Amino acid sequence: MTAKSRIVLSKTEARSPLSSFEVSILKARLSIAQPARAEHWDLLIDMKLQTNARPNELLGALWEEFDEAKKIWHLPASRGKCGARDIDLSAKAIKTLRRLRSLAKPGDDRVFACFESVVSVGRAYSAQALKAGLGRRFFHGLRGPKPLGPTPSTLRLVSQAAAYLGRSPA
Repeated sequence: MTAKSRIVLSKTEARSPLSSFEVSILKARLSIAQPARAEHWDLLIDMKLQTNARPNELLGALWEEFDEAKKIWHLPASRGKCGARDIDLSAKAIKTLRRLRSLAKPGDDRVFACFESVVSVGRAYSAQALKAGLGRRFFHGLRGPKPLGPTPSTLRLVSQAAAYLGRSPA
């Protein structure tokens, strides 16, 4: 009987962003484990990486919260940890959202209606990350790359603050 080797990651490594190769391995593992939801897993991970939203925010997202014309997701205070906020949507996030809309069944209010709960998503994600040799990874820790420079949300905030103070933003 051979002992299974286990990858042990430090807290920093466990929280570090996955490489695009690691993400593709994880997507493949989830697709094999849950073939009926394969495309939804792919799109869920893409939205998580594009928005850096929290799992409960993503899995509870409603179609009415998205404004594709303005490229903004209006997250209500009831689901946001930090209250209501607007999340900027990249071109890739808009494309992902449109694909999700094409997969939605009539009457589905939730964007990710095929997933039962945050807990079930987290368990499946962590189990497949371990099987893929990525160590103990958690769905809530999946992060996209940090943006270079100010984001549109930051620029809006600076502009609002400058207007409040009666100054023009520099």
